[in-house]
Amino acid sequence: LKQRAHIQMPDLALESSGAQIVVASSFDDRHPPDNVLRPNDDMWITTGMFPQEVVISLGAPSPIMKIKLSAVNVRKVLIEGCEGPQPTTFERIVDTEYIERTGSLQVETHQFDRMVCKFLRVTVQSGWDDFVGIQKIEALGTS
Repeated sequence: LKQRAHIQMPDLALESSGAQIVVASSFDDRHPPDNVLRPNDDMWITTGMFPQEVVISLGAPSPIMKIKLSAVNVRKVLIEGCEGPQPTTFERIVDTEYIERTGSLQVETHQFDRMVCKFLRVTVQSGWDDFVGIQKIEALGTS
């Protein structure tokens, strides 16, 4: 029997891979939006009103097949991608509601047909609390 090799897809939404925050709807010096681009336990904490959004530049148009979101208190989230040179026209990738985890980390993986994106926009439409935190947004694909 041949075993299938497990191919690890790189995370294209890492600061170390060239990803950058283009815009975020809220900013706190202690919990800045750049935290979603770093592989640690720090978070981007929103200011308590909805919707809240963050737009990430992946640096170059890249095929992605999976997005993994690690967050706290997120209820409804919309994730969109844009292939163009500017983050102006987005296509829906995921529009979903997460179950309540009472302040615990929510880790949700969304797999979809291959989509080429230069930009990702994550919009938290509502939360299970007044404030939500996003720890990491992973865009898994090929560079």
